[in-house]
Amino acid sequence: MNRALAAGILAASVMLGGCSNVRESLGLVRQSPDEFTVVTKSPLVLPPDFGLRPPIPGAPPVAQAADPQAQALNALANAGGVGPA
Repeated sequence: MNRALAAGILAASVMLGGCSNVRESLGLVRQSPDEFTVVTKSPLVLPPDFGLRPPIPGAPPVAQAADPQAQALNALANAGGVGPA
């Protein structure tokens, strides 16, 4: 009985494996990318006011002005006062 069941399962899988739709749904068919497809990207645009402010002497760097852990906690706890849209 075990051999008959195993043979039946093997035969069914071989028959189903021959179907192209089953192969595609199981992911056995590889889809090659189209090398002639051209993806257009929008051009880079500079903002109208691109001037940088001069640094303030003696001020801490902007990246280190706030504690990153505190910023993360505020973002996670939604303590910034801004609720979900």
